[in-house]
Amino acid sequence: MTWWCPAEGHPDGRSTDRWFERVGSMVYPAQGHPDGASDRPWYQLRGACAHAIDAHPCAGAALPWFRRAMDLWFAAAGHDQGASREPWFREVEDDTEAAIR
Repeated sequence: MTWWCPAEGHPDGRSTDRWFERVGSMVYPAQGHPDGASDRPWYQLRGACAHAIDAHPCAGAALPWFRRAMDLWFAAAGHDQGASREPWFREVEDDTEAAIR
């Protein structure tokens, strides 16, 4: 499983909570997300970018919502809070506590 956990630059701070789960090119809110888990994806990955799609509260943004650099995700130009210089999420490829730390 692949998870997105809040990183240092996230407005809520770094956390080991699994906010999103990536399944192929789709990203779903996970149990650790403040709004809870959903079976409807919020983002679709296109290359190194994540685009908000229909189920996302701010769907329809033409520009990418997040951009990837290595295993980190940064708010991009399409994000409602603007682009970030600090990572908002880190991607974890394993479901173990050790991998998330």
